[in-house]
Amino acid sequence: MTTRTFSTSNPPECPVFTHLRNGTKTVEGRPYSKKYHAVKAGDVIAFRHGSSVYRAKVKSVKRYQTLQGYLRGESLRKTLPGVHSTQQAVKIYNKWSSLAQRNRLKNKFGYSMLAIRV
Repeated sequence: MTTRTFSTSNPPECPVFTHLRNGTKTVEGRPYSKKYHAVKAGDVIAFRHGSSVYRAKVKSVKRYQTLQGYLRGESLRKTLPGVHSTQQAVKIYNKWSSLAQRNRLKNKFGYSMLAIRV
């Protein structure tokens, strides 16, 4: 078991850290960069927002070729609670990683997104 620390945001339109801490967000999506390749079931993720930390055990991970595939496969309810359209979800994710970045990852590794189920 490995403990990994992830920084998170808590924007008003989708308070990610709050949703993780209260259990309404059960899937954390990250770009499929080398930093996240080693994440596996059994790991503990320490989600950090400012001085607050929430720890969660990874139940499973799944790779996706596209952001839209990730959102459809995992559902908005689990990935971005309170967000009701894929279009709105894409806008939020684009604040964290650009389409160009995700395309580079897909071209290099075959996947652009990682679903981390906690």
